[in-house]
Amino acid sequence: MRLAIVLTETDSTTVTGTDGVAELVVPPARLSSELAAVGHDVSVYLPSPGRAPGSEVMSAQGYRVVRVPSGGTRRKQSDDLGVFSRNLQQVWGEERPDVVHAQSWLSGMAAQLAARSHGLPVVQSFDDIAVTDRRTGAGDAGQGRKLVSLLARRASWVAANNNDELFELLRMGCVRSRISVVPYGVDSEVFTPPGEAAQRSGLQHRIVAVWASTGRLGVDTAVRALAALPDTELVLALDATAAGAREVSAELLQAAGVVGVADRVTIADVRAATDLAALLRSADVCVCPAVTEPTGAAALMAMSCGVPVVATAVGALGDIVVDEVTGRLVPPGNVVRFAEATRRLLHEPFAGRGMGAAGRDRARSRYSWDRVAGDAARAYNGALGAVGVVSA
Repeated sequence: MRLAIVLTETDSTTVTGTDGVAELVVPPARLSSELAAVGHDVSVYLPSPGRAPGSEVMSAQGYRVVRVPSGGTRRKQSDDLGVFSRNLQQVWGEERPDVVHAQSWLSGMAAQLAARSHGLPVVQSFDDIAVTDRRTGAGDAGQGRKLVSLLARRASWVAANNNDELFELLRMGCVRSRISVVPYGVDSEVFTPPGEAAQRSGLQHRIVAVWASTGRLGVDTAVRALAALPDTELVLALDATAAGAREVSAELLQAAGVVGVADRVTIADVRAATDLAALLRSADVCVCPAVTEPTGAAALMAMSCGVPVVATAVGALGDIVVDEVTGRLVPPGNVVRFAEATRRLLHEPFAGRGMGAAGRDRARSRYSWDRVAGDAARAYNGALGAVGVVSA
């Protein structure tokens, strides 16, 4: 199957191609490589500011990264999307894909317009429906969701990140028969129980949180819970170069100072997956006090390392963490319940080891990238079968 994966600069990260050229590619690059590994012809399309001819590079993982001119300098996002969409339309007229997969609402606007003139089936994903209004800059509450609803209903198929998102799409009026869940995956070869562990401080317990730009970390919940956990340190792992990382760091340190636990809070600048795995292995518990969380990547990585998880029951976390089996789920914003669930695991190491082992099994069996690639392939086949029955 010839697959066209479309994203925008805001959906991207940097990788190095086989020729040593740095290129941008969708964050779940592993999904693209897994699809390519099983025989799919995968091309990832990105906007390239300006009007110069586009370029392409073959990644080391076996998929193409194609830069498509988007015009301008991205000052006017809508204008750039229009140019990007028209150029995508031209490219696909010369090299027709079987299925188009838009990775976010923004790339969906360009991809769906370009695909329509060629009658191409489109699979639509969203980065995080819960914060779409904020990301679109919509002046009126709900305008961003209206855009999501429109894109979802016009797509041939919708690949939801998790069951919470699926139910939200149903509430928006989307058709259940054209929605499936394609979750985030985990590299269970990097995130393993055995391996190097990061050095710990002299405190008895360590809890680790991982910040990702895909969701909203409940900083207040994490810090106030720490205040109820004596002789415990909190380490926040993040990539200091990522957009928003500086603001999250400042918010965490300020909140820790107000609560009086600043001496037990550390921010770790972690950029390599191997370093993050080492930090997770050093934890007694991984805490995920998220307000929104579309992928649940932190919980998956911790579980794959055999570390029990305490998480708020939001987004993908409600799917990934099995309460009292691989960790504990608590209502979002409930600091008392969050602190108590964490305390129980810190003081019940036998239960923690059992949950860690169960979490490892679950991460490897349900969230391996090859299984996620199979979920994606079924969505693509669903889109091919749904051509011609798309809602207006």
